Amino acid sequence: GYAALVAADVIAYWHILVLATLLGITASFSLPASQAFVPELVGHDDLPQAIALNAAAFNASRLVGPAIAGVTISAFGMASAFVFNAATLVVSVAVLVSLRGLVVHRRPRVPGGAGALRDGLQHVRERDDLFGLVLLTGLLSFLVFPCAVVLLPLYVSEVLGGGAGWVGTVLSITGAGSLVGSLVLLQGSRLERAADRRLRIALVGLVVGLLWLALARTPVAAVPGVAILGFSFAMGNSQIMTRVQQLAPDALRGRVMSIHSLAFNGAIPFATLLVTGGAELVGASVIYAIAALLTAAGAYLLYRRYVRQAFVPPRPAALSPGTTAGSGAT
Repeated sequence: GYAALVAADVIAYWHILVLATLLGITASFSLPASQAFVPELVGHDDLPQAIALNAAAFNASRLVGPAIAGVTISAFGMASAFVFNAATLVVSVAVLVSLRGLVVHRRPRVPGGAGALRDGLQHVRERDDLFGLVLLTGLLSFLVFPCAVVLLPLYVSEVLGGGAGWVGTVLSITGAGSLVGSLVLLQGSRLERAADRRLRIALVGLVVGLLWLALARTPVAAVPGVAILGFSFAMGNSQIMTRVQQLAPDALRGRVMSIHSLAFNGAIPFATLLVTGGAELVGASVIYAIAALLTAAGAYLLYRRYVRQAFVPPRPAALSPGTTAGSGAT
């Protein structure tokens, strides 16, 4: 659609709104389904590494994608970039079709509709660990994501005085930091205590990165804060998603992941309006500082009340009658 409209030079604002709405509707189905499908491809013990590998591939594409798009646009025009992007999606569809013969865990079909959503919401609310992780996802989506993605290019160009080259550099550094964060999760320990430590480091890093950007006065000074922010957001978000996948029961995983996706994607439009509007009123530096303070307070309260329960190691199974430690049952 985009390619045809751009090639015909008839694209209008309402075209973008319609196509963006269709893309959002499609994502509301595809994201939870793809997330719930991951445990079908790997074992439970390998789930953290599988999610980290997926995040690493996504963040690597953030580094390579803009460069490929730039070369494609300069060589063949703007419409060619959309054609090339559509072609990559065809490859993704072909990969999914090739998995049709894969043996997965077959389960009884469950009723859908509002009842299924209600069951998922009830399960998340009854589990303090899942409830806290979903709330933390919404908090980071509302306070951190708009500052790290939407506001950052304007902040670099209009407040810090960087040109287009600096904007591209800063975005690349953000992607590089995100890639490193995903790789750290990929190589990290699978123990609950290690996962808990990574999440706490990520939360502290988000606050430090936001405050760093609030205090920066030149693009060069902002570079370390941008790298810390990208690293922390990728590692923290991937760690939360991994733990939600591990805690969700098989029968409810799709619904739980839908709620998780809603917490992340549902907050972004409202947060973007609030952050950009606030930046015009009080300045982007003040918005970064406010976001850092609110993130610190909200993450601390949620962690103390809910989130830390998600990383408590499971208790050893009780010994059966007549069985002593160090001996096996006969």
